[in-house]
Amino acid sequence: MNKSIVKRSLFFLAVFACIQIPIAAMGQPAARSNYEAINAKQFLADRKITVSNPKDIAAKL
Repeated sequence: MNKSIVKRSLFFLAVFACIQIPIAAMGQPAARSNYEAINAKQFLADRKITVSNPKDIAAKL
C-alpha cells in the first residue's frame, strides 16, 4: 500500500474518532432530580377535565 494512502486513511480515521467522542458523551441526559410519576386519570379528574383528545387537554390546562 502506498504511504500517502495509509497517511490519508489514518488522518480520516482520527478525524472520525474525534467527531464521535463528543456525540457519545452527550448520549445520556442528566437525571431529573424532582421527577415524579403521576396517575393520568387522577390528574384529569382533579382538574375536572372531561375531554380525551391530547390537544383539548392541553387547551384546558
